[in-house]
Amino acid sequence: MAAVATIPASEFRQNFGRYMKLVEVQDFNITRNGKVIGRWTSPYRDKMAIVEQLAGSIHGVVDEEADRVERRGRL
Repeated sequence: MAAVATIPASEFRQNFGRYMKLVEVQDFNITRNGKVIGRWTSPYRDKMAIVEQLAGSIHGVVDEEADRVERRGRL
């Protein structure tokens, strides 16, 4: 999967047709005044690729007690 491109909302509006074609292979963060206001992605792209991107951010097995201890340590 390609990297997420960031484009201003005005560019997105002016070249909507171009981004309609590109969204099949690439995701886009849409910005307004430098802040991300949305993400445009294709619902038909391989969902497993998205899961693999998130794999490092979630635990394979949930240990509620360990999670509680970790959250308490952040306070």
